[in-house]
Amino acid sequence: MIKYDLYKLLKEELKNGSNTRPSGQVIRKRIERDIEKEDFLSRVRNSSRIKCNG
Repeated sequence: MIKYDLYKLLKEELKNGSNTRPSGQVIRKRIERDIEKEDFLSRVRNSSRIKCNG
């Protein structure tokens, strides 16, 4: 599981601005995308193990 430093993500996203709502949405999308990748990779690994053992 990926661990996120939300402070660091917000700081990167905001840079010197203070518009947090769009930034929060961007960060949410980024985390959701990472979770989807992680789920996909775990399914691929699991299916590879099953095929190799078959």
